[in-house]
Amino acid sequence: MNSKILSAMAVALLLSACSSAPQKTAAAGSATVAKDGPVEFDTPDAHVIVVRALDSWSGDNSASEDSLDAVKDHEGGFRLASEKGPRYDVLGFPMLFGLNGDSESNKVVQGVVVALKPFGFKLAQVNPDFTVDTPENLYPKEFATFANSQREFYKSFVISEGNPATLHRSVSAKKFLAGVLSLATIGIAGDKFGALGSQTVLNTGVAGDIQQLSASGRAALVPLDLPNFDASGYKSIEVRKVVQGNNDRLGQVIIAYKNDKTEEITNAALINAIVTLTGADTTPEAIQQARDTDLAKRQAIWDACVAEGKCK
Repeated sequence: MNSKILSAMAVALLLSACSSAPQKTAAAGSATVAKDGPVEFDTPDAHVIVVRALDSWSGDNSASEDSLDAVKDHEGGFRLASEKGPRYDVLGFPMLFGLNGDSESNKVVQGVVVALKPFGFKLAQVNPDFTVDTPENLYPKEFATFANSQREFYKSFVISEGNPATLHRSVSAKKFLAGVLSLATIGIAGDKFGALGSQTVLNTGVAGDIQQLSASGRAALVPLDLPNFDASGYKSIEVRKVVQGNNDRLGQVIIAYKNDKTEEITNAALINAIVTLTGADTTPEAIQQARDTDLAKRQAIWDACVAEGKCK
């Protein structure tokens, strides 16, 4: 599959710290087709932001084609991470003889099965599937700082990876850092960025922002661009990292609770978020457009770094 690379429909100024206006879809499994970019929706008790891992560009062409083929086939598969470790993950796809016991009794998996039907989608063993991580808590007053830190983190990550135009040549060896890219792991100026990447983080001012976050907020950080969202009227926020395949792509689910959270409220938000993560409420064309836009943003960040004499 050939990439379109620089799409004519790039969103926002490529180096702006602010994201483009997010698309909103109806909640509760409404068959509304969303365009590319972060998706926002409301349940009666929460506001939800979903960044699809599917929409991120990857230099791994094979994984890119496989993930897009699953959407074309109207299939999706996921895992719900367990705090006890991967062997205890709940599988959101059927095994040889159907869903296993934990999956069959899991209310989120059951809800996703039902919510996918209006889109003509079903759960299946697809490669790559995606994992929805356990939640990290964020204070609502932290959200603006958190979102800004992620935007700058994204830029720093792009620079640390190198020129996107040639990255695909070595992606099999490098495999995006994805699952290990929380600041809790790499530190504010950790070795994973290298000297240039670490200095970039410090120069952007993101290090100072990160220090203002709680430990849980720092642990939730990943290199993704988030929409602007006023969280001041919400009681609490949960952030879940989404990893597709072998750390190939990153996504995120953010649930802002209007009042005290309950299992029922969380499940309702997660069910609809997972439907969006499968790509059921978008199209293969919109996903490819989002990837082209992401690649264009990455290339512009790298080109600006080269022009400033900081990258080569």
